[in-house]
Amino acid sequence: MPVKFLTDDELVDLIRLSDDEAYKALFKKYNRNSYYIAKAFVVAYPESGISLDALHNVALEAFFTALKKYSGKETFYPYWYTIAENAIKAYMHENSYEGNAKQFAGIDSLDRYIGDKQNTTLGDEYGVDDEFIANYGNDYLTRMAESGASFRQIEKDLIQLLVDNYPVEEILKILGIDKTRFQSIIRSIKRKLTVVKNHH
Repeated sequence: MPVKFLTDDELVDLIRLSDDEAYKALFKKYNRNSYYIAKAFVVAYPESGISLDALHNVALEAFFTALKKYSGKETFYPYWYTIAENAIKAYMHENSYEGNAKQFAGIDSLDRYIGDKQNTTLGDEYGVDDEFIANYGNDYLTRMAESGASFRQIEKDLIQLLVDNYPVEEILKILGIDKTRFQSIIRSIKRKLTVVKNHH
């Protein structure tokens, strides 16, 4: 089975069997995830003066740590996320007055930025339905590319996360967006995909 159809946990299992393609696929995904968690912190705490690149590197280092220590007792993504979030918080505590920072109140958590952490189903509240996901599935990038329509990177990333069955609250964290922004992106995607569908 092509690696793009495998879960993170399945990719980790293959990596431990020295599968280079599995490693490349998982690294690409978590390089992107690392960027988005770093961006969420930069947006939430702009007064820290710490660069996006610096936090991206911290989160990516957490990926290597997670890959080395992962035991399989829980799914890989939340295991990595906990390590990355804690590492970023520690880094920001230690380096929060670097750069052009003039004032920094400290880090508690991202709760106030992303809202509550309760699991949220897709449903009508977020403008996403089963048909929306089923119609495009894992080959959505191919269909989107062939359509000739223009999709922003955040739209592509959001669809991929939905297809990968990430819960909404995790998508908000990864993309560094709030509920209103999520809904706006979904509306934009659905408009474009409707045009694509009507042309086939």
